[in-house]
Amino acid sequence: MKPREHLPVAGHSRAMTIGILIILIGCIAAIVTTVFINRSDSAFLLEHRDKFIASEIAVSIILAVEISSRMIINRLTKRNARQAGIAIRSVLRVICYLIIVIVILWMLSDNPSLAIGVGTITGIISGLAAQATLGNVLAGIVLTLRHPITVGDTVTVAGITGRVTDITLLYTIIDSSESSVFIPNTAVMGSAIQRKKE
Repeated sequence: MKPREHLPVAGHSRAMTIGILIILIGCIAAIVTTVFINRSDSAFLLEHRDKFIASEIAVSIILAVEISSRMIINRLTKRNARQAGIAIRSVLRVICYLIIVIVILWMLSDNPSLAIGVGTITGIISGLAAQATLGNVLAGIVLTLRHPITVGDTVTVAGITGRVTDITLLYTIIDSSESSVFIPNTAVMGSAIQRKKE
C-alpha cells in the first residue's frame, strides 16, 4: 500500500497573516476617519459618521476574507485539494459575513441590544438551517486534507463496497457494481472505513 500524503493545515499562515493585516488596516482607517470627522465642522459628516466607519470595516473584512480564501484555494489546488479550499472559503464567508451584519446593525442601531439580539437570532437560525450542510462541508474538508480515502481507492463504507470516484463538498461518491452511491461526508467520517490493500 502506498504511503498517504498528509497536507499541513499550518501552511495557510501567510493567507491568515494577510487577512489580519487587511482587517487591521481597515480598523486604522476607521479610527482615522473618526478623528477626521470629529475635528470637522461638517454637519453631514458628523451625522453620517457611523455609516462611514461601518462601511470601512465591512469592506476591509470582505477584502480580507476574499483574498485569504483565494490564496488558500490556490495553495490547495497545487496539492490536488481544490474542493477543500472551496469548502474553507464557504465556511469563512458564512462566519465573516454574519459578523459583518452584526457589527453594522450594532453601529447603525440606536439600540445596541436590539442589534445584538437580531444578530444572535439570525446566527442561530442560519446555524440550525445549515447544520447538516456545514457538517458535510467540514467533513469533506477533513476527508480531503487527511486522506483516509482517496479517489480510486476500493473501499467499504457504511456497508457499501465500491471504488471512490469523487469526494465533493457534500458527498463521497462510490461506484459500486450496480450504481453510483452518494454517501454524505458526515456518514463517511462517522463509520468504519475498510480500504482494499493495493
